[in-house]
Amino acid sequence: MRMDNMMNYYDIRMKDICMAMDAHEIQEKKMICLIASTNVVSPAVRKLMDTDMINRVAEGKDGDSLLPGADLFYTIDKVGRTEVEEVFHAEFADLRPISGSQANHIVYQALTKPGDTIIVPSIRSGGHVSMAGKVSRQMREFRFIYTKNLAESLLIDQTDLLDKINKYYPTMLFLGGSVITEWQNLQQSVDAIHALGGIVVFDASQVAGLIATDSFPNPLDYGVDIMTMTTCKTLPGPSHAWIMGKRRYQKQIEDTIFPGYVSGGHLQEHVGAIYAFYEICKYSSAYGKTIIHNSRILGQELEEGGFQFIRTKDGELTNTQQLIAYGHKFVDIETIEDRLLNIHILLNKNLLPEEGFAKYGIRIGAQEITRQGVTEEQIHQIGDLINCYLTEKRPNLERYRERVAQIKQAFRGYQFV
Repeated sequence: MRMDNMMNYYDIRMKDICMAMDAHEIQEKKMICLIASTNVVSPAVRKLMDTDMINRVAEGKDGDSLLPGADLFYTIDKVGRTEVEEVFHAEFADLRPISGSQANHIVYQALTKPGDTIIVPSIRSGGHVSMAGKVSRQMREFRFIYTKNLAESLLIDQTDLLDKINKYYPTMLFLGGSVITEWQNLQQSVDAIHALGGIVVFDASQVAGLIATDSFPNPLDYGVDIMTMTTCKTLPGPSHAWIMGKRRYQKQIEDTIFPGYVSGGHLQEHVGAIYAFYEICKYSSAYGKTIIHNSRILGQELEEGGFQFIRTKDGELTNTQQLIAYGHKFVDIETIEDRLLNIHILLNKNLLPEEGFAKYGIRIGAQEITRQGVTEEQIHQIGDLINCYLTEKRPNLERYRERVAQIKQAFRGYQFV
């Protein structure tokens, strides 16, 4: 390719990227996102991430780096770690992992050996793919034993779990994951694993922001040894991840993170996540309880329109940000994600436990719209709009899209900032 043609080619490609990003920003302003595993960062976090930190690397910890120039980053990291440890009641915290999947694999690499037996929820029972998927199983030829759910429930059958612990002598019990609608006290199971010298890990990615604001029980208070989490769900930061827990595992985790998994560390995300953590901690339980309250209101409205939800053991629609619909009285549940996408409402199809359900349901969350300043009246409007659209025989898509955009634009703006 001639030099002048090459210059023109790359000018076009760069312009295409810029146009696509501009279009995404415009599109986002017209969409309502009810995906239970996303959130939005504040303007302050965006500004903090658009700094020279984006160009720097910090390969070690507390200034022990092969490369100079990140002294102030280490100061931020050290202060942030101290605060995270205090809020989550952790003996140590490491804020360097760059994704939740990576954090879970770091734990596997640091605290297991090839061929170990691990008890974990299957992906259908709410386990994350990094906890229970094929790649995780193969990384060290693990023997995965899957938990069983109570019939027509998201709760683990604790009697079955205790039986499996006593039968298989697992090295690790890995709890938490992608679907969490309520707390389950597994103290007996934790004690049973510890009696065998094993380790209990909890993936708190979905509920991290609720734990930090005293709106959901803290697994570390119940004997869990290690907790992993992403920082971009109920904790409303950029995509990043943290690992924390008991000090006896600190060195193994740290030595696995660097040089094994993280070299550089995405400093801009690291700082943004710490700042987002401060934002919600400032408002304490008001943040988490508002998310749960809004999710319940949305669930009540949708239930009146035909959605069928898995309820908690105490009869609530949810005790987190997540609503899990296993069916709909009037429409095929598996079509709902695609149909709502047509009018710019985002939610996602999700696997359901094998005990008592069809293969797929719908997962819904109100944490992102809460962060964007939705009012209770607007939540009712969203629910009513969804109900009407799904049951209307020949809906006018443009009319519904305009209504979605109107509701979105009427949000009050960033809350808990």
